[in-house]
This record gives sequence, C-alpha cells and structure tokens, in this order.
Amino acid sequence: MTARPARTLPQPVTCVFFDAGDTLLAPWPSFHARFQTVAMEQGVSFELAAIEAAWVTAIREALWPVDWTDPATQREFWKGFYVEVLRHLPFDGDSRAIAEAAYDVFADPATYKLFDDSRPALEALAARGLKLGVISNFEPWLQDVLTLQGVDHLFAAVAISGVLGVAKPDPEIFHPPPSTWATSRRSTPGRPRRSAWRRC
Repeated sequence: MTARPARTLPQPVTCVFFDAGDTLLAPWPSFHARFQTVAMEQGVSFELAAIEAAWVTAIREALWPVDWTDPATQREFWKGFYVEVLRHLPFDGDSRAIAEAAYDVFADPATYKLFDDSRPALEALAARGLKLGVISNFEPWLQDVLTLQGVDHLFAAVAISGVLGVAKPDPEIFHPPPSTWATSRRSTPGRPRRSAWRRC
C-alpha cells in the first residue's frame, strides 16, 4: 500500500477553528447530572452511574439525522434520544414527559458552560494574534451560549449548522456564501469589518 504524503501545516498558522459541543463547552455540571436533576424534578430517581451507562448505550444505538440543519428535526431527534435513554433505565412511567422536560433544559443556552481550560486556551491563542473561529453542527442558539459565557468576542467567525442550513461533513459549511459570513468583533473603530473567512 502506498503511503500517503504527510500533510504540512501552513506556516505561519494564522487561524484556529474549534467545534463547540464536548470541545469547548457542555451542559453543566454534565449531561448525566443534569438529566438526573430533570428526572428528579419529575419525581423519578436514577443512580448517576445508571444514567451514564444508559447514555452510552443510547448514543451507540442512535440513528443520527442526516439533516442536522433543521430545528424541527433536531428537536424530534433529541426528544427521541431521551426516550431511548429512559428505555435503558429501570423506568416504566411516562417517558415522554421526562423527555420533554429534558429537551427544554438542554435547549436552554444557560445550561451550558465552558470547560475549565477552554477560556484560558482561547485567550492564550488570541493573545498570540491567531484568528479564532467555531464551526459546529449545533442549534442556532449556540451563539447565545458563546455570548453568555463571555467568549463571543474572541471569535472572528462562527459557522453554525442550524443557522447556515448546512452541516459537517458537507464541505459547504467550511465555505459559507458571503451573505452568511460572520464578521470580526475586534475590528478597528471607524473601519469597516471584513469577513474572517476571507482573511483565513
């Protein structure tokens, strides 16, 4: 088998793009702990270890949607996913009620927090003059999460599948049309802002 030629990074590196979920941020204090709290609020108690195991099984068995750009598709997928988590737990009650409550919580931008090392890493990269961006298969409210966490100003470009109508691995999300370009919030006062996509 012929070896593939090694890829070389451009020198110097000028831009760094990140995914969002489970890379920069996640529900706080964790998916499992928040799901446990939702269930308790619905009058049901589960051991955290049981939720973690059910979550892993549900992820392994999930039929992930092909279209990750439509909010309705995302909503139905996640509600069904939470029902599947409950199916792998000792529970025979109204799974739809808990799934609805779980969706409301996990669709709330205030539920999410940056990982402890995310902000220092982003600030360190920005301090070195690198342009930062986010490219993520996520609901449109990801931008609200970044704003609530106080890091939106660090990103010169943000591409969200739920906003652009195109999702990874489709290459179009890496080359959005000019009408959807995110612009830098760190532009010089009095000067027009230019697209970070164009500059990267």
